[in-house]
Amino acid sequence: MSTHNYKKAERIYFFLAFFIDKSPISYYNKYDIGLECEMMKNDNEIKLKEFNDIYRQISDIYHDIANKLGLSDSAFTVFYTIYEMGGSCLQKDICELFYMSKQTVHSCIKKLEKQEYIFIKQGKDKHIYLTDKGQQFVNQNIATVIEIEKSIFSEMTEQQGDMLLELTKKYYNCFKQKIKNMYFEDTM
Repeated sequence: MSTHNYKKAERIYFFLAFFIDKSPISYYNKYDIGLECEMMKNDNEIKLKEFNDIYRQISDIYHDIANKLGLSDSAFTVFYTIYEMGGSCLQKDICELFYMSKQTVHSCIKKLEKQEYIFIKQGKDKHIYLTDKGQQFVNQNIATVIEIEKSIFSEMTEQQGDMLLELTKKYYNCFKQKIKNMYFEDTM
């Protein structure tokens, strides 16, 4: 809970204590409300820490997969994106989807091109395609990871899968709105 919300809770306490509850022994105790606010603050901090830890742990799994396959995180991302986009993509797709710099993606695709996993067709934008070797690698490795990801939803009930998506979207939308209000009043 922010300092602003804590002060708001204190004002509510005083309102309840002095304007509503006129009994000599008040049910509303400033200490209890302050403690409750602190508990809410700590509870939310704990939840945020756990949420961030889970996010990092999932990212660590992808990092470990990339290492096991002998890939950099960037190369794994390139292969993953190409697969997800149906066998080809633009360099800018990878940059935009994963917030990777153009230089990082460029050096990664140059390395993969040199290893004969991909080829590039230069046009207005760089179109990245898998070679036969790249297609075989992706089918054996990246497609397997994506199938595992899909199977996780099979282990949930439909309601649990929907709830996971709904709550994640709610977190995203709330976060986006609060950041927009704080930093980007007219954008996002």
